[in-house]
Amino acid sequence: HSPLLNLPTELVLEITSFLDNESQLLLSLSCKRFRVLFGLYINVALPQDKLSKLRFSRLLELDCPQYLTCRSCGLLFAWRGRKRCHYRCPCHRSRPYDENEVMGTLAIRPRGIYIIRVTREIIDLVLRAYEYGPAYGLPLAFLSASGKDYDGYLRESEARVVDGQLILATRLEVETESGRELAIMSTRFNSQICLHLFEEPGWKERWPTLAQNIMQMTGSEKVEVFKCSVCDTDHRVHITKTENRTKIVLNVWRNYGRRQDNMLSHKQAFFFGFRRAPLLQLDADTVSQRDVQALFES
Repeated sequence: HSPLLNLPTELVLEITSFLDNESQLLLSLSCKRFRVLFGLYINVALPQDKLSKLRFSRLLELDCPQYLTCRSCGLLFAWRGRKRCHYRCPCHRSRPYDENEVMGTLAIRPRGIYIIRVTREIIDLVLRAYEYGPAYGLPLAFLSASGKDYDGYLRESEARVVDGQLILATRLEVETESGRELAIMSTRFNSQICLHLFEEPGWKERWPTLAQNIMQMTGSEKVEVFKCSVCDTDHRVHITKTENRTKIVLNVWRNYGRRQDNMLSHKQAFFFGFRRAPLLQLDADTVSQRDVQALFES
């Protein structure tokens, strides 16, 4: 029972006038009297700045697990009916393109392969369910799968939460005749790697150069590691070559961070943000010392 309920209306209004807009709005939701009173005398609209709006909406999620807050617009929406849209916010089509384009993973189904777009909403739902229980989101198994696709290539994905951070590991194994490595890597690998890499200088030459190195290999194995300089995504290409066959395995480890990190949508590391403005590059030493695989396996 709040002591405020025993005070005269004039005194309640005087006291609450010192509160910020968010606190006034929360107080108005505590009981019918305050909701009516504040509705008449105080502007209890949602905060106009996005960060405050997101913070307020997130406060309601614990009591309403059927709802999820959109990081882009702050809308609190019922997420369970959004499966066909990869649980995206109903307003996602009105966002700038770069706020929607995020990396996908591939889930194997009995009759083939189903593409899951790893949206911000899916990341939030997985982390929320991990922290609060299954009613609040999606299980880690939602992002985990293993099997062959329609072309007979082995694809695997596994998600883990390590120290509160969601890490997704994907693996694509391809075996081909010698001389077809470039065609395979260009058509199969580009959909698996970090989107930021496509904007790095010299990226267009990476696969042709690697294919040329495979042709000139003197040993039977070769490993190449490359890391994104914008987000926490590491890649490893493992090549095994015989007389007339080549097996190429692409492993990718993506660290999506904690749910409380990077609250604003455009600060999410896994976005295609360079379409609007260049994203900040991570420190070179930080990138070189980073090992997302080791974190995933820890």
